[in-house]
Amino acid sequence: TMVDKMEANKASTSSDGSALEAMNSDGKEDIVVAAAKKQETFSPQVLKAVEEIFESRSVKEVREIEVRTRKEAEDKQEELRQIIGSSYKDAIANADDLVRMSEETKNLSECIEEIKDLVKIFGTLDVSEEAEEASRKNKSGDSADGTTGKHENDEIDQELRDVLYAAGSRVKYLVDSPEQIWGYLEAGSCYEAAKRFGASKVILACLQEKMKAEERIFKTFPLITAQANALHSFAGQISKRSRLALQRVTDTPEQVASALCAVCVVEDIKEPRVLLQVLLQSRRAWVRANLRKLNSETDALRLGKALGLICAEIRKTTRLARKLFVENEDSEEGKPLFFQTLNRRPMEGNSQFSGVSEATREDELWHESISARERSTVPQSKESVSSAIQSWLADVAVDAKTRGKNVFEGLDKCARLAEAERNAIEMCEKIERAHLRKLSAGKSNNSTIMTTSWSEFSLAFLDKDIDILTTLFEEPMLERGKTLLANSLAHVSARKLLNDALTEESILENIKAGENTDFWLNEDSSNSNTPGSSPGLSLARSLASKIDQSLKSARDDALLLARHGGKSSSSYSSLYDEKRIQFLEPFVKEEAARGIVGFSSFLNEKVEEIKRDSVKRTRSKDIVVEKALLCGRLAHAIATHSSELSLILGPASEWYNVKTSTGSVRKASSKTCQNGSNRILTETNEALISSSDEAFSIWVEYASSLCIKDLEENLLNDDQLELVHAPHDWETIALGTSDDVTIELPVLPSSYVMEMLHRASRLVSKAGGHVLSKRALKHFADALGCGAMSVYANFLGLSDSSVSKKVQLLNNTELSEKGALQMLFDQRLVHDFLAGGVKPSPVAPKLANEKAQVITQSLVKGIDPIDWATYEPHLWENEAKCYVRCSVLLGSFVQLYKLHKDVSTAASKKRTPASSTTSTASETLRFSYLPVSLPALRGGSGRDAEKGEVDWGLIQNLKDESNEQSNVFSKIASFF
Repeated sequence: TMVDKMEANKASTSSDGSALEAMNSDGKEDIVVAAAKKQETFSPQVLKAVEEIFESRSVKEVREIEVRTRKEAEDKQEELRQIIGSSYKDAIANADDLVRMSEETKNLSECIEEIKDLVKIFGTLDVSEEAEEASRKNKSGDSADGTTGKHENDEIDQELRDVLYAAGSRVKYLVDSPEQIWGYLEAGSCYEAAKRFGASKVILACLQEKMKAEERIFKTFPLITAQANALHSFAGQISKRSRLALQRVTDTPEQVASALCAVCVVEDIKEPRVLLQVLLQSRRAWVRANLRKLNSETDALRLGKALGLICAEIRKTTRLARKLFVENEDSEEGKPLFFQTLNRRPMEGNSQFSGVSEATREDELWHESISARERSTVPQSKESVSSAIQSWLADVAVDAKTRGKNVFEGLDKCARLAEAERNAIEMCEKIERAHLRKLSAGKSNNSTIMTTSWSEFSLAFLDKDIDILTTLFEEPMLERGKTLLANSLAHVSARKLLNDALTEESILENIKAGENTDFWLNEDSSNSNTPGSSPGLSLARSLASKIDQSLKSARDDALLLARHGGKSSSSYSSLYDEKRIQFLEPFVKEEAARGIVGFSSFLNEKVEEIKRDSVKRTRSKDIVVEKALLCGRLAHAIATHSSELSLILGPASEWYNVKTSTGSVRKASSKTCQNGSNRILTETNEALISSSDEAFSIWVEYASSLCIKDLEENLLNDDQLELVHAPHDWETIALGTSDDVTIELPVLPSSYVMEMLHRASRLVSKAGGHVLSKRALKHFADALGCGAMSVYANFLGLSDSSVSKKVQLLNNTELSEKGALQMLFDQRLVHDFLAGGVKPSPVAPKLANEKAQVITQSLVKGIDPIDWATYEPHLWENEAKCYVRCSVLLGSFVQLYKLHKDVSTAASKKRTPASSTTSTASETLRFSYLPVSLPALRGGSGRDAEKGEVDWGLIQNLKDESNEQSNVFSKIASFF
């Protein structure tokens, strides 16, 4: 009983509580003992489940199970309470309805009993009573007249009895019709229900005709009117049930034909094309309902199977429409199944009006209605049915497109989209094969159109091969794929990584780690240094590689979507869907370009933030410059080293070519950009280059200002510019054939000029050296060249800006001729390295060249014209030789202009020592090339560790010049 069950549940609950309380002990043994004490309360199945839990779970997990179980029990109890509370009003209303139903049923029973009594009365009715009454009225009549009246009354009595019996059989048919109709509808025989409904209407019409002739029928059967009203209400029920039956995709063709015939009869539809639309729209509603169930499905397998089921059902509906309205190959005559079912007449000996007395008139009317339907319903042509189905497919495709966004939005990767499509194709083909096997079962001729493949059937019936999956779901699937591709090409993760890399902590780590690389060597470096690029450069390349991977992933995803069903291929082949690749190619290119341009704009925003920090001086200058270098290196790496950018912005026919080398791709893309044939790639590279230049400009300004500041300070403190006698390191050159006439000219720049150039070269090495953007190097050289020329111009008072007090004091002591020659040498060497020399060049900075020309003219004016004519060719020759000798040490700047290619570095044959001291000094400080490194500065690792000491050749160390030489080399080495 219910009470017993409740007691058992309470006992079980108390037992559970006792067992769970035992879990508060320290070990599993106590729990097992506590559970064993309650074995008598639990069933064997429960005990076994509990033992499995204790054996497989830890104490902590068992306690978690206890908490979770208790919570679920409480939730269920609360849910039950709410259900009971919310249903109270409904229960009261249902109780009232039951009371009313009981009363109505009771009244109906009473009516039935009255009808039974009336039937009994009519069965025992005798006209003798009327005869007796007539005899009492006519007591005076003769016996002959009485006998005649009696016979007439007997005839009237029999006729009335026959009329009432026939009417009663029809009334019984009408009374039984509701039950019969509901039975047919429940069994799924919609057309049988419709036929019973139609036959009842015929019976009712015949009854109404007889009621006009014989009023006693209505008096005897007054429920005819009420039955007529009830009968008319069944039209809507049959129509509704029939239309619902058309949405059941599991029904057989015969059941579908029955439902269509029911709709035709009940709704009095004359045109078969309307019934075809009823069938197609019912299946369209089924498709919409199934699409709603797939909203935000995340499992590609389940989604693919569901889509495959939808496509298979659409194929099945198309075949069914042909069988129903065009040709039924299962029939010997080939008559369409719908018309065959609709116009089927009762078999001989059977009547639709079984149980009705003398149903001749009803049979005539029934056969007339069938004949009228045969005349009005004519089979449609294949072309009209085919056209209607194609229009229906277009409408279903609109529904799929409308709901496709919700269907596919749960898939977050293009690979899952391709997997769903592949699963849909496999599922659709599987169902199609099973359907064809079912159609072919028991048939000797398997070559009929109904048992052929879908492609052949579509070509034969629809006049074209229609891919249902492509027609319905390709557009929404590709739209989802485009969204995923756009997200991938937005480089959100790369932006986040860049933000993390630009934090002050990360930049400080890079600066600290950079001190242990070969790019950051100094005079205190030890052999523990690690060779390689700086961490900032490695980080920039890593971020560029991340963007490259995003581009590659987008390209692979586009190819995956372009292949029908996600099939893989290593070359451009028929597996590609030409329509898809044409649909995706412009979008992928546009989004790839937009993503890179957007990332360039993001870099520009970061550069602007860095500039604001620099102006506000909220950050250390080293941190600001390192951030700018990171942004510049990243933009440069993407623009020059990304193979995927060039590939994805190229023709789609090359996307499959994954074996193409990076160098060849960049070379091909560069040629394409030069030809102007790839506008998108050109614009993208321009945006990246612009971002790179903007970022490197901060480093250029910082590095050039350091070098220019040193040059300006050292130039103001250079007292050798006032010397009247030539320094010991100048070269003595003999004029003509005689050694008696000589001139002394500088062969080396001033030490601070070499220090400036060395420091500039070292800053270039720190920024990346040979991997630094050549544009950044050019901008740095231009800025440094213009700044150096401005320093010389300011020193000579040639600038419009105010001259410093120190320069004025120095200018009060007139610049000597030797100082002018040394300054001419220094200025020309700086000009050659940084500004392209005196020969006009389209890439050389115009301002620096103009200032260099003014400086040269100003210095030459202080020298005797005849002496200058003698000095000039030899001075410039010495400067050119010095340029060539320093080309290894200052190779970063030499690569910009590559001057003096035809100048030899051999010593001048006209050199003659004026004295032993000057000759020795000249040979001491002159060598065929400047030292590129010192033994202590080789790095101590890699192949540099195997190098020996530098062979100085003929250089001799003299006591009186040892201090000067040591000073020169120490200053040079300090900037390595």
